[in-house]
Amino acid sequence: MEHSHKEAIRKNWTYLLENLMVDDLLDYLISHSIITENMKEEVEIQRTRREKATQLLFIVQKRGPKAFQILLDGLRECHMEFIADRLESSV
Repeated sequence: MEHSHKEAIRKNWTYLLENLMVDDLLDYLISHSIITENMKEEVEIQRTRREKATQLLFIVQKRGPKAFQILLDGLRECHMEFIADRLESSV
């Protein structure tokens, strides 16, 4: 993930933790090889939605140059366009 993409996530960290519906997004990210089944389990064992979002964001930031665009695509596919739009406008 490019530095500017990580910065967009960092700038919107609180917003993401409050609005991200992680469970809806996990399967999309697996199907596009951004996370593995083990990573999905690392996210799912977290107790709260906020903790799940935190874990997922830490993982996604380390998943290569395509991760940010696939994250945006997944957000749109999972009816979280408002989050994708906000992240894109922060780059």
